[in-house]
Amino acid sequence: MDSQRQIVIQIWDEHYQTLYFYAGGLTNNTNISPDDLMQEVAVKMLKNCAKVVVGYQKSGIGYLMMMVKNTFIDMLRKEIAAKKATDIFLQKQSSQKVELDDAVELYRILIAATETRFDKTSATIFAYYIKGYSYEEIGQMMDMSKSTVGTKIYRIKQWISTTNLFD
Repeated sequence: MDSQRQIVIQIWDEHYQTLYFYAGGLTNNTNISPDDLMQEVAVKMLKNCAKVVVGYQKSGIGYLMMMVKNTFIDMLRKEIAAKKATDIFLQKQSSQKVELDDAVELYRILIAATETRFDKTSATIFAYYIKGYSYEEIGQMMDMSKSTVGTKIYRIKQWISTTNLFD
């Protein structure tokens, strides 16, 4: 085991209880469990040992708390994306009975369908939209106006409403 990995494990062991308490506060009133959040953070820490060591040396436990918060936001965005994908699909397909094990699979189907039908920019915008970003945030990321973002999303949603994604 390399020395940076050992340092990260020591940091994790030293601050686990504090980080778990913080994760519990973040995940309160969500469908995300603090255990799942902590597991995701641990995986990220072990994948990025060098970065974690440097960040911890500069900012201490604040760096770790930022990692927990950012990981929570990522997990929340995934949850929102799955729900939004389901909502978009159900608006269109309410008469069809489609059995999907997972809303995440539906998200993948929607993204794949938009990537094959629309240009890369439009598909990227729609993916951001499903992930829960606002029109304004997407516009900033894609360097375009909020109204242009809205138009592209509207066109994709119109296409979805007239297309059977399972044929």
